[in-house]
Amino acid sequence: MTGTCLADVGHEVLCIDIDPAKVDLLNSGQVPIYEPWLAAMVARNREEGRLRFTTDTVEGVAFGTLQFIAVGMPPDEDGSADMQYVLDVAAIRNSSRKARPSRISPAARASWWAPIQTKCAS
Repeated sequence: MTGTCLADVGHEVLCIDIDPAKVDLLNSGQVPIYEPWLAAMVARNREEGRLRFTTDTVEGVAFGTLQFIAVGMPPDEDGSADMQYVLDVAAIRNSSRKARPSRISPAARASWWAPIQTKCAS
C-alpha cells in the first residue's frame, strides 16, 4: 500500500516481495489485500509506469535513491516489536550492496544496526 501511495503522488516505485505468487498476482493487476480504492490505484500507477513489482532483490537494491523496509512487525513475547523481518530484509539488502544507514529509517540507525551491518557485509 505504501508503494502504491508513493507512486500515486508521482514517484517511480519498485516493490519487492519474496513471495512469487504475490508478485505474479500484483503484476496481473490483482491486489491481495482489500482497500476500496487500492486496486484502481495500483492499476493506474502500473499503466503509467510508476509502479512495478518483482522478487529480484538485486534489481530492487539497485533501484532508486531511497529504500523503505515495509514489513510486518508482530509483537514479541514481551510485547515489544519483533524486528526479525526487518533484520531479514536488511541482511538481504546488505548482501547486494553495502548498507548506507543514512538512507534508511531512523530505527535502522539505532544501536542494533552496526552489528548487523558488520555481519551482513562480511
